[in-house]
Amino acid sequence: MATKEAAEPVAATDNFVCPHCQKEIEAAKIVAAAASLMGKKGGSVKTERKIAGARKGGKLGGSVKSEKKARSSAENGKKGGRPRKPKPSTSAETQS
Repeated sequence: MATKEAAEPVAATDNFVCPHCQKEIEAAKIVAAAASLMGKKGGSVKTERKIAGARKGGKLGGSVKSEKKARSSAENGKKGGRPRKPKPSTSAETQS
């Protein structure tokens, strides 16, 4: 039976080579990424409270109807509505 040896501690100054792309990666970045995945450090880990707050803000900011939008839309309708985009001129029209 093979004996397991304890892994050597890694210094923050050590660099590793990615087996896929052969680029050097700093040990500190690897440790930070692992800690983030485990929820130990900020990163992209979100709590339910943060998610709920973000949803509430996004819902308000992106709401389709509001009194101000309704008034603006009515005023624009009286003026003929949204102006049409100008059609791009073709090279045949500009040469004649």
